[in-house]
Amino acid sequence: MRNILLTLLCLMLSALLLGQVTYSEAILAAANSGNPEGQFQLGMCYQDGLGVEKDLAEAVKWYTLAAGQGHPGAQTNLAYCHYNGIGTEIDKQQAVEWFRRAANQNVNAAQYGLGVCYFNGEGVTQNQREAVKWYDLAAAGGNVNAIYSLARCYYDGTGVTQDKAAAVSFFRQAADKNHIPAINDLAYCYKFGEGVEANANEAAAWYAKAAAAGDAFAQYNLAQAYATGEGMTQNTENALKWYRSAADQNYPEAHYQLALNYMSGPDRNAGEAIKWLTSAAELGHREAQFMLGQIYFSGEMIPKDMTEGAKWYLRAADQGHPGAQYEIGNCYAFGEGVTENAYEAFFWYSLAAANGETDAEQARGLLSSMFTPQDIDNLLLRAESWYSQHYSE
Repeated sequence: MRNILLTLLCLMLSALLLGQVTYSEAILAAANSGNPEGQFQLGMCYQDGLGVEKDLAEAVKWYTLAAGQGHPGAQTNLAYCHYNGIGTEIDKQQAVEWFRRAANQNVNAAQYGLGVCYFNGEGVTQNQREAVKWYDLAAAGGNVNAIYSLARCYYDGTGVTQDKAAAVSFFRQAADKNHIPAINDLAYCYKFGEGVEANANEAAAWYAKAAAAGDAFAQYNLAQAYATGEGMTQNTENALKWYRSAADQNYPEAHYQLALNYMSGPDRNAGEAIKWLTSAAELGHREAQFMLGQIYFSGEMIPKDMTEGAKWYLRAADQGHPGAQYEIGNCYAFGEGVTENAYEAFFWYSLAAANGETDAEQARGLLSSMFTPQDIDNLLLRAESWYSQHYSE
């Protein structure tokens, strides 16, 4: 399941409260006369450029006037503006204040917004139990983001006792409202039996729904289902179709799978394989980076180029790939593709050894005689620092 950070989404209320609003002399007159509804509508006109030139600062001005008179929609939109710095400076404390006022008037979007602030500790002391309270209120009013947030809280046991069955129930509620992350998480739960009996067919069906809506994560998982025959009839052609759809959205794993497809089997094509492997590597896929390094060093599919190979080993190594850390250590030890540097070799061997590469431990031992005890201490401290920075929570 993807770790999706809870963030505050746009909370525009024009469609929820009023339908389409367009600037008019009547709205302007009402706003100038102090009518809070007129002020709110005028604020929306300025915010969205509805019949008037868009002016976010002017929108905030009118929202503030209406919010001060207790208008719940204006309070919510003003909170959104303060939260995101739209038409005004970011001020999370002001956002919390206005969300709270609107939430106490049962505006579901504001209840959700206040829940997000409590969940993340933005503008208020972090209190995830309090966040769950506000999510629950917003969810009861049908706010799909709140329903999904509740599901995540129950799944993770954040702010509430962990209950994956309850999480699945909320995921389904949000999924039925076409909330894409909820659909994907529901599919995950069915795939791995989290909070519900495992059902590969249900998992594939939910991934198919999100994939059809254009979600790259779902497209990749649907491709995997077709490739493996898990939850549906195995179909290589359909698998490649969905891998390409995900790849078109720069989903790295899809690029990598396409590369593997062209490396072997009936579709073997060295040029296509290298193309997709390179694009996966450029998107940060560490296994693709490592494999590309191997290919450049071997010269099997493309002309041998140790400089290019060392470049990709280093990129994969910097993402914690144990094999790449060992290989870039070798590059520095023997001056292959990089300038020979025993210190760098020792450093990367140390990281590879810490990640379980037994050959790296032996290689590091062979270099040890070249250094003073102080040198070794400094190199190990550097390795420990790198490790803590890359693997800290």
